[in-house]
Amino acid sequence: MPQGCNILVISYIGYKSQEIVANTEKIDIKMTPEILALQEVVVTAYGISGESSDASDNRVSSVVKKKEQIPLAIEKRQLTTEFQINIPYSVPSDNQPYDVTMIQYDIDAQYDYSTVPKLSNDAFLIARIPDYYKYNLISGNAYIFLKGIYQGESFIDLDTPSDTLTLSVGRDKDIVVSRDIQKDFVSKSISGSTRKEQKAWTITIKNNKNIPINIKVEDQYPISKTDDIKVDLIENSEAVIYKSTGKLIWDLKMAPNDKKVLNLRYSVKYPTGRPILIE
Repeated sequence: MPQGCNILVISYIGYKSQEIVANTEKIDIKMTPEILALQEVVVTAYGISGESSDASDNRVSSVVKKKEQIPLAIEKRQLTTEFQINIPYSVPSDNQPYDVTMIQYDIDAQYDYSTVPKLSNDAFLIARIPDYYKYNLISGNAYIFLKGIYQGESFIDLDTPSDTLTLSVGRDKDIVVSRDIQKDFVSKSISGSTRKEQKAWTITIKNNKNIPINIKVEDQYPISKTDDIKVDLIENSEAVIYKSTGKLIWDLKMAPNDKKVLNLRYSVKYPTGRPILIE
């Protein structure tokens, strides 16, 4: 070492310390992150509301983030839920985000499908979680994964009187749904001062999966609130009928590569001088 030179010790939290000979007027220093240096950092979370849902074949998991399991304490208060991590956790100070698993549940879930062909030709996989109140869930957005593949976002809504939590896992393109008008049965006629219109629809569901499925199909026929408009439901393929709303529901059990055809036909009678748009 040249005579008269001093040693500079450079240190900073989260980076490796360096010893540099101070023998010039200008010194350029590049520090290296020390990943294991932050044992004193403690992560505490309060009221976390960003749960995710990770669904497999027969189970569904609800977690905040997936990375490393950390013991924590959960305290229920009158208006809040507090999650407090009980051990230090090392977080590198490299200006990068890091995910920490705060809590994870393996929950038995019931799976089936649902579709409303009148609104969309998609079939959605639905997970139903009974007795969800036993778990420390919080209402909020949820990221849905199926077999490790991201499906999209859903919402955990705990403001419901039901004991079963319902989550939409995502669309399943292996189930093909269509709703087509039956032109041969569509008609319009006038008798005196009364006009009659008849509509007919065919709903087709095809299970292209190699496993059996249960699927709920919903549709609707028009209902009348006045005496001068008469609605007659002619055919419904043995649907469950809710007369107050006109809702029709079919609960179908479908074998692999099975196809179901549902028919919906109705007529509407109304005064000729009363314009009505019939779907």
